[in-house]
Amino acid sequence: MITLYTPWHSIGAHFGVGIPVFASVLALTGILGKVFGKDEFAKKLTLPLHAFAFLSMIAITIAFAGALIDFPGLTFKVSPFFRTKVILAIIAFFVYAGMYYTVMLKKEDIWKSGGALTYLGILALIGLFLISSLGAIGGYLGKGHTVLIFVLKFFNLV
Repeated sequence: MITLYTPWHSIGAHFGVGIPVFASVLALTGILGKVFGKDEFAKKLTLPLHAFAFLSMIAITIAFAGALIDFPGLTFKVSPFFRTKVILAIIAFFVYAGMYYTVMLKKEDIWKSGGALTYLGILALIGLFLISSLGAIGGYLGKGHTVLIFVLKFFNLV
């Protein structure tokens, strides 16, 4: 097993994944607040959610650019792991773009709309799955193992 570690990885990936994960946690926290009747609490999460959804798109772009700098050209062609990571990162970008757009469009009214909340919750869960999948693949590439081995099996990588 060849392990990969590059200079951009720590800042571009590890720091970057915290931002989309936090955006998803904010969305799910707001939804739970709404479910438990804490409407004012949920409303207060609108601005931070909006900001972190936007920052998520930037963080994913930076992580993606760092990966392309560290692993140019043939890596995409020869590595199914890298190819899967690139595809998942692109999908994650659009998931968080959808989250950003939904919050931007609805603003505080998002907490009043069952449909928008459902959409937001689905995006948050998909986003968490994608970020976890990226981490599982990266952990396997970097260390030769991952606690999320079931994710790699899901994508038929092991």
